[in-house]
Amino acid sequence: PQWPGGLYVTPSTAGSRPGALSATTWASLVAMGEKGFLDATKSIMEVQRKIKQAVVNIDGIELCGDPIAMIVAFQTTKFNIYSL
Repeated sequence: PQWPGGLYVTPSTAGSRPGALSATTWASLVAMGEKGFLDATKSIMEVQRKIKQAVVNIDGIELCGDPIAMIVAFQTTKFNIYSL
């Protein structure tokens, strides 16, 4: 697509994200260190796999797609999903 022109300017170095969020994210990663980050990621992915399997085992619930990260979406056409 064609850029309509004009400047795209934001007040932080992270584009449209607030600079404070970027700074606190960086500080958290520095504090955790690489091992801490990898351990946390491994733990999150293990929980994601458990949730994914639990959803598959519930009659009337189906996964939306094949989640490979921390978000597991599910749906049903058999009952009101909000009744869960």
